[in-house]
Amino acid sequence: GEAHVSLVEATAVAPGDIVVIRIAYHNASDAPVGDIVISNPVPQHLRFMSVRDGAAMVSVDGGKTYGALVDLKVKDGAELRPAVAADVTHVRWTFREPLPAGAQGSVAFAARLD
Repeated sequence: GEAHVSLVEATAVAPGDIVVIRIAYHNASDAPVGDIVISNPVPQHLRFMSVRDGAAMVSVDGGKTYGALVDLKVKDGAELRPAVAADVTHVRWTFREPLPAGAQGSVAFAARLD
């Protein structure tokens, strides 16, 4: 069969539930706006899973540096190991094109409640 996922506003969540964090944006000005960056921390008690838009970069060091998850490393004792989704602390989207006047939209990422 085919899996179907519906997004609904959460009234209650339990450990193990998947939560989608959606960040809405809107250019309320009358001119295009460039150089837009949206950075969002992964809330406490949530474990990052994935982004809806593959263009997002992630941080595993509290938002100091960003990159593709496959390129990031974390310190594990005296060693460095490849970062995994559970290491992600922040998610960042960088818009390549100016956002037209009046434009709006959203970006999102999924996380699992500890």
